[in-house]
Amino acid sequence: MAVVPQTYEVIAMGYKEWTAIVQLLSAVGVIVWLAMDFAAAGFGNTTAELATRLLWAIGALIAINIVGMILANILVAIVRQRTLEDEPTDERDDMIDARSSRIGYAVTSSLAALALIPLAMGFEPSLAIAMLFVAPFAGGVAHAAAQLVYYRVG
Repeated sequence: MAVVPQTYEVIAMGYKEWTAIVQLLSAVGVIVWLAMDFAAAGFGNTTAELATRLLWAIGALIAINIVGMILANILVAIVRQRTLEDEPTDERDDMIDARSSRIGYAVTSSLAALALIPLAMGFEPSLAIAMLFVAPFAGGVAHAAAQLVYYRVG
């Protein structure tokens, strides 16, 4: 009997929660894909190769988010018998967005600043390129995770 309310809670989530879930799942997918790619082929021989692979990852992330939201809309519509629509923003949404944005900005800024350290120490620029990809990526993941937590907790 306890499974039914939990299942209903997942289905009853709003558009903003589903968006955060899709963003987190797509981030996990891209991380796994990049990890497998780097494990198989390394970082590449040049910084251009690395930057090209990271640009493909960004493109894949965008595509996965779009397809993921379409699939989430379809699945929720099948179960609820109505489409998943973005609710009007209220004060709670603004507060949650502000708090989660602060977390995302802090993560992005910190990691971007840390990306300068290898350059200042004379390391190969490939590490800094990878870190400059990771900084906004991790900030976006932190923002989505914080939004999900704040919407679930209140």
